[in-house]
Amino acid sequence: MNVRNIDGALIPLADLVTLTESWREQPIYHKDLLPVVFVTADMAGRLDSPLYGMAELSDTLRALKLDHGETLTQTFTRVADNPYRPSRKWDGE
Repeated sequence: MNVRNIDGALIPLADLVTLTESWREQPIYHKDLLPVVFVTADMAGRLDSPLYGMAELSDTLRALKLDHGETLTQTFTRVADNPYRPSRKWDGE
């Protein structure tokens, strides 16, 4: 990939950067003093309403079996009854 320098000439991006593979600690997010993972997504296309995506994914997650044959608890308007079990709260704008 080329980029323009201050004089307007195209130069390879590789001339400006040095790639180094490394690891870093990932933050642990909390909500109401409990660990949480945030998953975000956008819908686009013919059916771009988030409700269609939520409905399709909700059905897929409902069929998913967790350890010991349990299913994933999903809520739409409230938090899960047991905050210590894996659950999915549909939330957002």
